[in-house]
Amino acid sequence: DDSARAPVDVVVVLDVSASMARKKLALCKKTLELLLRELRPKDRFGLVTFSDEAKIEIPARKLNDANKQAALRTIMSIKSRRGTNLSGGIGMGAKEMHAIEEPNSVRSIFILTDGHVNKGIRDHEGVVELTKGCIGTNADDDTVAPMTVHTFGYGTRHDENLLRDVSQATSGGTYYFVESDSDVSSAFGDALGGVLSVVAQNVVLSISAPPEAKLIMVHHENKTKKEDSSYVVKLGDLYAEERRDVIFEVTLRSDENISEEVQGIPHANATLSYLDTVEGKLVDEDTVTANIARPDNTTISAPNPSVAVQWLRTCATYGMEEADQLSQRGDLKTARAKITLLLQKLRRESAEAGVGSETLIIQLIADLNEVYSGLGNKKAYAIYGCKMTKSKCQTHKYQRCAESNSVASNSYRNSRKVAVCKRMKIDSGNSLP
Repeated sequence: DDSARAPVDVVVVLDVSASMARKKLALCKKTLELLLRELRPKDRFGLVTFSDEAKIEIPARKLNDANKQAALRTIMSIKSRRGTNLSGGIGMGAKEMHAIEEPNSVRSIFILTDGHVNKGIRDHEGVVELTKGCIGTNADDDTVAPMTVHTFGYGTRHDENLLRDVSQATSGGTYYFVESDSDVSSAFGDALGGVLSVVAQNVVLSISAPPEAKLIMVHHENKTKKEDSSYVVKLGDLYAEERRDVIFEVTLRSDENISEEVQGIPHANATLSYLDTVEGKLVDEDTVTANIARPDNTTISAPNPSVAVQWLRTCATYGMEEADQLSQRGDLKTARAKITLLLQKLRRESAEAGVGSETLIIQLIADLNEVYSGLGNKKAYAIYGCKMTKSKCQTHKYQRCAESNSVASNSYRNSRKVAVCKRMKIDSGNSLP
């Protein structure tokens, strides 16, 4: 229901360097026109372009009819220039977002570039730190609406490491590998569909163990261990229909005298807090206690299907990251061996757990095969494999679709993403087959 969703503020930061001239820029202009069609009067839109310098083309403002028509005219008048000053574009985009006096509850910056930085701040760490400083300043302040960053690497000559890290400067961002011209509109559509379906922000999961049990490991990069050995996991925002699965390991307490009436032994307590963006209120859910049965025999319990699938997802993510690191060092042979062993593990353990036909397992195997295909040689990896691997890894790590292709199957793509992605693809003139 579009009337029930939270209003959004979107600022696009667009590369208009010489390499973006003609067809690329024309497609981006059309995509921005389609993006405006999806936004409503309660939403804000702003546009910053960058070449050797950054320029505010359209100040962030609500899209009444007059402002929308003025924005369309400005978009059509944009020309390409020289240079790629990404840091200038990021800084000005963030400044424009911060200038909004009463921001909407959902705020996002879209950054598209097709090349490498050659103006402004040029080193990787410098650009990432700038992004964190400009955009992530209030990341721990629950009273300020967070900003997410979605980056779009257009073609095969962009710096995928930089764009991925810029997108992760704050929680909830994604990196899109836009391989072909025909995928520009659908990539923006996928990202916009997510932004338009945000239902929760600042989602925090707290996990603790009851007496005599002990948390050993929480498999999530945004975890923090507290003095009492409990963990806090920051999950960022959630789109409608999304889920987050956090795998953790715990030692179980031993109780020899358990009544048959007891349903199980507590081994973890979990609480969840978040901002409901639709209702505009903070929510603190009641603590949930997880129990496990301890039968007085030697029977080995069957694995929980959901846990088995999510553990294999976690293993696949670790494996893809390791293979990518090996590949960046030039050791493609070991990287291919790593993916081969990972595929064998997924097929074997999914069959043993009875989850081999699960949609996510099928996608994981397909994605790992695609990762393997990008590790054939150094040239293939440099042109295609490195970008595709990072996109696939990010997708499974954060359980969020970052798919540029509108017809590609993705277990994490929600219905709003599907609808906006397909609509923008069709309306761009690149019709679905």
